[in-house]
Amino acid sequence: MKLKNLKTNYILNSREINDTERLLDNLVEAELKDEILANKKFEVLNDENMTTHFASIAKVGGSDDKISDIRDENGNDFQNDKDRAEFIKNLL
Repeated sequence: MKLKNLKTNYILNSREINDTERLLDNLVEAELKDEILANKKFEVLNDENMTTHFASIAKVGGSDDKISDIRDENGNDFQNDKDRAEFIKNLL
């Protein structure tokens, strides 16, 4: 909703539009990365015999990206998860 409103005047809001779209891209990328890692591990765990390589794949950690990395428009932490969720919802 917020992004749609910003795009009504692209020239005036171009910087904030770019920042918002970059934030959304990062969120989507982090979610996809986690999903791909989970699927890759699942496939490997079901198809691979126990080897050193198998063990190293199973130990690989997930993404370091966290939803708590998202900050408000001023770069400040949110007071709670509900405020963060509302902020993200309003970006769309």
